[in-house]
Amino acid sequence: MKKLTKVALASALASLLAFATTASAKTTLRMGYETPRTDSQHKGAEVFKKYVEEQTGGEISVKLFPDSTLGGAPALINGVRNGTVDMIIVGLNNLSGLSKELNVLDIPFIFANKDEAFHVLDGKVGDYLYKGLEGVNIKGLTYWDNGFRAMTNNKHPIVKPDDVKGIKMRVPGNPMSVKLFETLGANPVPMAIGELYTALETHTVDGQDHPVNVFYSSKFYEVQKYLTLTNHQYSALFFGMNLKKYNKLSDEHKQIIMEGAKKARDFQRQYNADNQAAQIEEFKKAGVEVINSIDPQPFRDVAFDKVSKFYTDQCGDQLIKDINAEIAAMKK
Repeated sequence: MKKLTKVALASALASLLAFATTASAKTTLRMGYETPRTDSQHKGAEVFKKYVEEQTGGEISVKLFPDSTLGGAPALINGVRNGTVDMIIVGLNNLSGLSKELNVLDIPFIFANKDEAFHVLDGKVGDYLYKGLEGVNIKGLTYWDNGFRAMTNNKHPIVKPDDVKGIKMRVPGNPMSVKLFETLGANPVPMAIGELYTALETHTVDGQDHPVNVFYSSKFYEVQKYLTLTNHQYSALFFGMNLKKYNKLSDEHKQIIMEGAKKARDFQRQYNADNQAAQIEEFKKAGVEVINSIDPQPFRDVAFDKVSKFYTDQCGDQLIKDINAEIAAMKK
């Protein structure tokens, strides 16, 4: 009887140890981003979470932290580098301080449309830019769509470059954006997106530039009078992960992470495309004057050469050549 009891206890202990080992093997990934739950970034994050949790049978769980819960872009980037945050979605230009070559994508009018941008980002140039971040412990997974940037303000409609002069314009903390608006004659003010609504409401700044989907999800249309679809820069989103955490995953789980990232990317890009027209109609209902069509050439004539030289003086022109080559090959 004593022997049976010992066997039973041993068996129970083994089961508990097996359960504890299984439980401890579960991986939780904390994903942070600045935008609210209404934004396409959150919608895409939900697609990623669902896919990864289903495909791993719950061995990996993904916790979502929207609305700057884990901090703004600088805090998220620092967090993913040191491992306090596992995954991030941030505007790619926020990473340019870690890899100056990323600034190539912020040269104004370097892409004529989203098809060109997606082709370049999903190809050799995009892969090359990922590698520049691995040295700072960041693994690039996919590029999502933030869209072409539009200018908004409370002063007057913008239809030509001279209309930008003198406007106190909030810009991302990125030297290319500062250079662009300095070249156009504005007064650029770097500021985190989390501070922007109040700054617009209190007239600390007159205007800002964001893609339509962010202008919508952040409700900037409540505190802005004029919106012009200038499409002056294509703004990519970066979806990335702590490199050490990624490297610790099994090959199977790495594959699932990459598959989920691509599915979420494709969903998020399409979501933006499907909803932009309806969002613009909402702006009009809210009283925003929307200028849908302008001649981009005068803006390009003022800004392209000076801003691209600002880039090439630091990084050379090879990536610009590579981008132009990929676009040319795409059109054949």
